[in-house]
Amino acid sequence: MNRFKLLSASLLLQAKISPAAIAAQFKSNRAPSAGAPQYISPENIKIATLQMALQPYHSLREYLEHLHSLVQQGAQKGAQLICFPEFTGLLPLLISMTHYDACLDLADALLSGDAQTAGALVAHYQEYLAAPLFDCYYNVFSLLAHHYQVYLMAGSAVIAQKEGLYNRSFLFAPSGDCILEQDKLYLTPLEEQLGFVPGQALEVAPTPLGRLAVLPGKDSRTFEPAKVAAAQGAQILLCPWGLHHTHSLAFYQSGPFMRCQEQQVFAAVSSLVGDFDHFTFRGQSGIYGPYEASRTGTGVLAQSPSLTEENVLISRVNLERLNRPMNLRTADVNPALYQQLKQAYASLKTQAVPPPPAPEEEEP
Repeated sequence: MNRFKLLSASLLLQAKISPAAIAAQFKSNRAPSAGAPQYISPENIKIATLQMALQPYHSLREYLEHLHSLVQQGAQKGAQLICFPEFTGLLPLLISMTHYDACLDLADALLSGDAQTAGALVAHYQEYLAAPLFDCYYNVFSLLAHHYQVYLMAGSAVIAQKEGLYNRSFLFAPSGDCILEQDKLYLTPLEEQLGFVPGQALEVAPTPLGRLAVLPGKDSRTFEPAKVAAAQGAQILLCPWGLHHTHSLAFYQSGPFMRCQEQQVFAAVSSLVGDFDHFTFRGQSGIYGPYEASRTGTGVLAQSPSLTEENVLISRVNLERLNRPMNLRTADVNPALYQQLKQAYASLKTQAVPPPPAPEEEEP
């Protein structure tokens, strides 16, 4: 890609997503704001997870309207905690068609092994885009949390530091303040190829909704982070997922769902989905808990029926149910035993049971 064209587009994008432009858009937005935060009971925490579709935006307004619509759907249904997917901090890039094309060029370069092109695009991001994109991301999600008076797990942003790039998640309170920052601990091969650096610690945020931890991407598919979070008293794991392409339902169920059974916690999974030119992203959002903590005994409180479509999932969780004794065999199914029992009962002949004899009358 022409360097001058990319530089010009980057400077133009910086102006489009400046703090002043974002503030002006929020003032002109007609979405109703929420009142005071709702009463919070540990037996009735309402969580919303977003399965968010990737799409190009023609303006900052269109980008913000998309975010408003998703948060508003959750807030109107009473959600107190709303969870976005991984890499939401990169979405403003899709406002610019030049950067949209640059993202495709980067993906093609990685697939073809063109390290020179990939390195040049990553270096350009670090120098010209990382800071303004982070400012946009932070301002937007802080304002959304305050506007709708909800706790907002804002997915993650790509942060440029001297030692490399970090995939960092942020949790905002209804006041608009950030109450938790969490760096991704377990990197994918793609992130390692791009020069990402793993985090070194896992934090847990005590909130009126319970003790919350964020396990982005691969962290929620790995045993140790959930164990460390549970050891620090975490009750709800927030698991933003990003760039997956598999259609395997077993893949999506073997991550946070299993962490809930191992550590006796709840988990909220949010995903990116959609078609990005010739790249396809799949995901399945869901809200899970221990077998004993779900009414059906399956551990699934809510789960998206689609791997491709945008939706907002909402479910209530009862933190008191985490104290129930754990039984990992609650949801076991034994088809062979069921078949044997069916055959055994079918072989029994129904016999009429004679009525009991009438009681003898007592002599006067």
